[in-house]
Amino acid sequence: MAVFDPREQRLCIRIVYDGGAGAGKTTNLHQLARSFAAQRKADVYSPGEVEGRTLYFDWLQIRGGLIGGFPVTSQVVSVPGQVVLTERRRHLLASADAVVYVADSTRWGVARAIEGLALLDELARSRPEPPLLVLQANKQDRPGALRGPELLEALGRKGSPCFEAIACDDVGVVDTMVAAVRAVAQKMGERLEREAVRVPLESMEGAGTVLRRLEQVEVDPEWAAEMALEEVAYSLLLDESASRG
Repeated sequence: MAVFDPREQRLCIRIVYDGGAGAGKTTNLHQLARSFAAQRKADVYSPGEVEGRTLYFDWLQIRGGLIGGFPVTSQVVSVPGQVVLTERRRHLLASADAVVYVADSTRWGVARAIEGLALLDELARSRPEPPLLVLQANKQDRPGALRGPELLEALGRKGSPCFEAIACDDVGVVDTMVAAVRAVAQKMGERLEREAVRVPLESMEGAGTVLRRLEQVEVDPEWAAEMALEEVAYSLLLDESASRG
């Protein structure tokens, strides 16, 4: 949730990238790190990564923009997509000002996206104010990939903002993130002006603090690593099937 850091004199917002394993969340963050090299504080931080799969989160901080006249730091965080790590995903989503749901646009990925969005809806209902949602129709270069409007219809999300992307080629990546940040900025700006809402005063939460909190969530690390490797094998099978049409 957004906070104002009195020491830094900056607003801090959090954009959480959600989606199934292999949908392209981590790829998005690495592309953003390259695109915003001058604005970021460090490279993407991915503790506990196994074979390119996220076990805790991917973390990137980007400075830029203004909300209510104050400079903004955007914490861009991706969640682990493996089912066994759902509780870690819940913790991260609970702190989101906006969620970018990265969907594999192939027919193989749509069913998994429907399941993933169902959990996101459940979490949103438990919050007094649900996070904003932006969808990314990723993997547009794959055979049979659904275009943005088709994906929204398949997911039952007509009217939601959706950006077509090929994250591995840096297509649509920046547009997606900028849309999420602008949506948060607009909502916060309107509320600050209309309701005189006060943003909590506290220091920005760092990646280390979040990691320590997630480490308290009980997950067997060997089991998690095994599941991550199984997800890799599953994704390779899907890629092979998709290439055959």
